[in-house]
Amino acid sequence: MPHLNTQTPTGGDVTQRRGLKPAFSDDLYNESREGVPQGGPLSPLLANIMLDPLDKELEKRGHRFSRYADDFTIVIKSQRAGQRVLRSISRYLENLEAGG
Repeated sequence: MPHLNTQTPTGGDVTQRRGLKPAFSDDLYNESREGVPQGGPLSPLLANIMLDPLDKELEKRGHRFSRYADDFTIVIKSQRAGQRVLRSISRYLENLEAGG
């Protein structure tokens, strides 16, 4: 089983920040009785439900993007614009997570 890449663009580990545990990592199975295991069959469905507002926000801002479950790519013209959009979308996702 390949290693799961859980690094954020800013170098943090998204699984640690959000308290998630991969169901499989480095050929090991991690059993958990809390939440939905990352990589489980409900994970993509819940990601689509939770991130639908992100799709609408990206469309409203006029960004070209592609998203499948919790993986997404935003097409940006320059590194400077990319850094600005990364900060802005990161703030948006933090507010979304906080319920705001």
